[in-house]
Amino acid sequence: MKKTLLQTYLFWALFSFYNINLLGAFLIPPLLLLVPDFYAKFFPFLVLPFIISLLLTSLTTFLTYRYWSQYIKGYSPLAYNFLFLVFFLLSANYYKNILILDRLQKYNVNYAYVNSFLYSVYIASEEYQFNSHAVFYKNEKLYLWSYRDLDFYICPENARNNISISRTKLYRDNHSF
Repeated sequence: MKKTLLQTYLFWALFSFYNINLLGAFLIPPLLLLVPDFYAKFFPFLVLPFIISLLLTSLTTFLTYRYWSQYIKGYSPLAYNFLFLVFFLLSANYYKNILILDRLQKYNVNYAYVNSFLYSVYIASEEYQFNSHAVFYKNEKLYLWSYRDLDFYICPENARNNISISRTKLYRDNHSF
């Protein structure tokens, strides 16, 4: 049990360095209990990818565990956490694409710049960062994606010049992201 907890802690502690501002509480897990409001605002988005990832990881582990070597079985908590993270990132990205495409249709927009969910995690927790999760222009206004609201909002004029869309991908019309 100690080995399992240690491997799980080390995995998530190392991953937290991807964006220490957003994920730093994973370094000291009790901090997650001290800042629940910060993370709770993202629950509406995170719940479905979390459940899908948990189910896919459990199913994959159940179906393949007997084929794992004894060496890998010794590190099964690391393997399980790695599988969970991969499935989570994939399902969160897919879910984000569905939500963004739905909102783009609501705004009747044909062009948008959209980053991956993993990149969004990287740039998260910075107010009016220079890169956005997703962005589009309409009627001379810049709209940015919010994971908190699961919708686009109008970018304040004082932050508009900060936004760089040079590293994002262009998606046209209703083509798949």
